[in-house]
Amino acid sequence: MISSTASAGFRRVVLFATGAVMVLSSCATSRLPVGSSSPSTAAHAAAEAPRDSAEATLLYDLLVGEIAGQRGAVGMSAESYLRAAELSDDPGIAERAAKIAVYAGENKKALQAALRWAALAPDDGEALQVVAIMYLRNGLPLKALPYLEKVRASHADQPHKGYMFVTQLLGREQNREMALQAMSGLVERHPDDPDALFAYAHLALRAEHYSKAHQLLDRVVVMRPGWSDAYLLRARLKQAEGDIDAAAAAYRKAIELKPDDLDIRISYARMLVEERRFEQAQQEFKRLEQLAPDNEDVLYALGLLALQADHLQEARRYFSSLVHNGQRIPDASFFLGRVAEMEKKDAEALRWYRKVHGGGNHFEAQLRIAILTARGGDIDGARRMLHELAQESPRREIRALLVESDILRLANRDDDAFEVLERALERHPDNPELLYAHAMAAERLGRIAVLERDLHRMLQADPDNAQALNALGYTLADRTDRYEEAYGYIQRAYELEPKDAAILDSMGWVLFRMGRYRESIEYLRKALDIADDAEIAAHLGEVLWVSGDPKEARRVWERARERHPDDHKLRDVMQRYLK
Repeated sequence: MISSTASAGFRRVVLFATGAVMVLSSCATSRLPVGSSSPSTAAHAAAEAPRDSAEATLLYDLLVGEIAGQRGAVGMSAESYLRAAELSDDPGIAERAAKIAVYAGENKKALQAALRWAALAPDDGEALQVVAIMYLRNGLPLKALPYLEKVRASHADQPHKGYMFVTQLLGREQNREMALQAMSGLVERHPDDPDALFAYAHLALRAEHYSKAHQLLDRVVVMRPGWSDAYLLRARLKQAEGDIDAAAAAYRKAIELKPDDLDIRISYARMLVEERRFEQAQQEFKRLEQLAPDNEDVLYALGLLALQADHLQEARRYFSSLVHNGQRIPDASFFLGRVAEMEKKDAEALRWYRKVHGGGNHFEAQLRIAILTARGGDIDGARRMLHELAQESPRREIRALLVESDILRLANRDDDAFEVLERALERHPDNPELLYAHAMAAERLGRIAVLERDLHRMLQADPDNAQALNALGYTLADRTDRYEEAYGYIQRAYELEPKDAAILDSMGWVLFRMGRYRESIEYLRKALDIADDAEIAAHLGEVLWVSGDPKEARRVWERARERHPDDHKLRDVMQRYLK
């Protein structure tokens, strides 16, 4: 065994070994974990011969471990470093051995190295954590307990934080049962500690053991009845179970216990947004606005909710307040651009979009600038912008190409739009968004065989893609006489998405083609109730007219024309029947 007080000469040997590896592997790409520590901190670089055979063996294992790691042979690297860790009592070597073994997925070697690391550095919190986790990954959760106990105790001044730290550590493990067993063992050592039970409930929720989480929280509430955190966790648990009313009640109880805690109120309002209870969410955020009129999270949420409800002036007020306060300027500018665009103020929208420098909406702002540039008549300029944006990443390239094809479609350049998508599919042949857009472009050109090929490719990869099933079924019903086949596709789409207006419209249309008028009208009325769409109204009016109710058909068409005066499909069907 080599002592940690090895001579300066030996430390220079280790440094020389590291330098030699760097020279030998200067053309290799490192595949070791980023941030792994160096095995030596020697102060001098001069190389000296090893003093004895043990030092030579250690040096050899370090060399082999480094070279193997540089060449991507992480298993060999882990084995060599583990031998080096057993020879040396330098905790840095043991640490590196453990991290390489973890990276290589060598759980047994990682546990051996971590135990060596913890033995050499008993107060190193990271070493204790790695030992505990490697015991779990080796199927030995009870052996992890002493180490988890030490990790918890390292936060002795904040017991709640100590238990939650352990929960976060265990919560990252893929094997949830092992993690729960370890936490259960830890809690058994502290059966009357509400902090321990609360942390265990957190882990049970994360592992989707909802009944266990409820049991633990029931005990916590009895031990500490006025603890708002327990009701917040209950709210999250109820939301995970889908009981949103119970979740809201738990949030209200937490607010009652801590009425001045803005974070609790914001969490409640955000939960309502997540569950699409927009009116209730808006009410909660307005209460928050009274408590904290300049809170950027509150103003931003209220702006988004107003925009979602098409309350454009209200949305403008909130986003303008953010800009005035110097808060979330890029995001607020983007949504002020959206407000202006929805108000058909394209010049103002462009000014706002051009102020979006950075932030999560920067790329979207650039896309909108291109779209508005095309809308202003400069289609070639818009396409140049999109080509520049497409250089940033493959994902963004696809978005830019889809926008380019849409710009061309709106300019009635269907051939050019099809060509853009054709070239895009050469680079991304299996992308579902491109396949769908290409299929729709083919349909506009009457190339039904191409549409079928594209949609079948989508369905081969994803047989339950309701959008592809619906598009294929509707096209066959509308453009061919293969009605039974079309009905089969639409029926499958309907089973997957029974409340989707487009699918309901397709079902109504194929039933009309099959002569089943009464059923067709039922589906089309349902579709129109869900979505105020001109094409659905055109279909419903046509079926009503053909089935012998021209008065009702006229009423449906006229009502739709009031709201959609420029829709060409509605105009065409009315001209056919009312000429």
